[in-house]
Amino acid sequence: MMPFTRCGRYQYDSIWGGRLLRYHQIFLAGAFLGLPFLASLQIDTFGALGREGSFYPLFLGMVIWIIYAVTRREQIIIPRSNSLLCFLTFLLVALSSGLVNGFTLSNLYFQGINGMNRFLIQMGTLIFYFFSALYVCNVATRLRKDPLRLFEQLVLLSFIFPAIYSFFEVLGLWGDPFSSSVVEMINNIFRSNDALYNRVRSVATEPSAFGMYCALLFPWLLLSIFRHNGVKKVFFVIIALYMLLLNILTISRTAYFILGVEAILYFLFLGRGLIRSWKTILVMIIMGVVAFSLVLSEWDRIFSVDIARVYFSLIGDDELYTLSNIARFGTTSAALEIWTHYPILGVGLGGYAFYAPDYYPDWSWISVEIVQWSTNSLSNGIWPVVHNLYARMLAEMGGMGLISWIALNLLLLREEYVLMRLGADSMYVKTIMISTIGIMLCGFNADIFHLFGFWIIIGVTWACGIRRAAEKELPVCLK
Repeated sequence: MMPFTRCGRYQYDSIWGGRLLRYHQIFLAGAFLGLPFLASLQIDTFGALGREGSFYPLFLGMVIWIIYAVTRREQIIIPRSNSLLCFLTFLLVALSSGLVNGFTLSNLYFQGINGMNRFLIQMGTLIFYFFSALYVCNVATRLRKDPLRLFEQLVLLSFIFPAIYSFFEVLGLWGDPFSSSVVEMINNIFRSNDALYNRVRSVATEPSAFGMYCALLFPWLLLSIFRHNGVKKVFFVIIALYMLLLNILTISRTAYFILGVEAILYFLFLGRGLIRSWKTILVMIIMGVVAFSLVLSEWDRIFSVDIARVYFSLIGDDELYTLSNIARFGTTSAALEIWTHYPILGVGLGGYAFYAPDYYPDWSWISVEIVQWSTNSLSNGIWPVVHNLYARMLAEMGGMGLISWIALNLLLLREEYVLMRLGADSMYVKTIMISTIGIMLCGFNADIFHLFGFWIIIGVTWACGIRRAAEKELPVCLK
């Protein structure tokens, strides 16, 4: 069964005017440029959403899109894909989890926040993500450029802000006072704290968040290296090595692990084609070893960067990372314990924080973070989080929530793969699949709902399926 089902031929010539379409192009480009600003904006008007750089261009674009659709009776493209149906099922499960636990949530308070209010905010956020994907689908379908090639250009363009910012950030950490002042000046514009961080985090809120952004970017840099020749190839090799250097200096286990997995997947997926580019690979390795050796040897004058130690800290007993591991595993353990008591629909979307303090394991209380997360105080407490999206889903939406989420991800990967049968370039398809897998892996470290890159990938995949099927006169969408 094809993942895009029958509904009548779609022709993607839009009645949108040229000027309006250009506005939507600008909003879409702005959403990509905002991707690296992960939870780092000092704007609380829209809650956690307002701290994401991609939120504002997507929000403005969606408002104009919906108003235009209502007032001009513009057709809204709704792909009848299996992943969209699964997305709606996931939203229904999330809604059901709150309704089933509604009475309990309405009587729960933690750090001054009511459980039902928390559920409604979280539910509204999920609905916004759904319409974000649908908006991206509608815009990308109507543009003349192929959606996958458009995605490649914009995701590469999104690196411009972190590249410039981190140039001064690295020099500042190296001890250059002018660069430190530049970073502090830039931080004053969008951060709540202008101080220079003790590791590379670029324009994201923390080093691991920058690593999650790079999980989206890295496969496309590799594609650009092997797709171009001459000066362009050299340029992208330098950019890729620069990005890898920044990730090394994050000293983030998330960045190291996910980028390592993506590199392996890239060579597995594109092995035969890459063998023909062995000279490029050899030059990259030599340049990387030389450049990283020179930089890191000087960097050790400030603090040590031990890549192997960071990797093994994930499974070993390393004193430097022990408390961090305890906090991460403690939140995951609490979420899984909650699930055993509420196995079907959990405690309700957004309800983890209200139950977590009673479920943290005894061994986790030596962590300062666990103590802060369990403090029911507006002044001293920090809102409890789960360092594992899949465990959070089990706790808040039960087994049904996790099953529907995993099904959404698997169907998305399948639909990306089927794009090759519809005539899409196999290298582009495999690259977006690797980015999708990278973001899925991020879920084992953090809540990835706020990664707008994932919702953009869904919209681009839908758009590409519609466009490819239209070219082959296959029926794939509702209008």
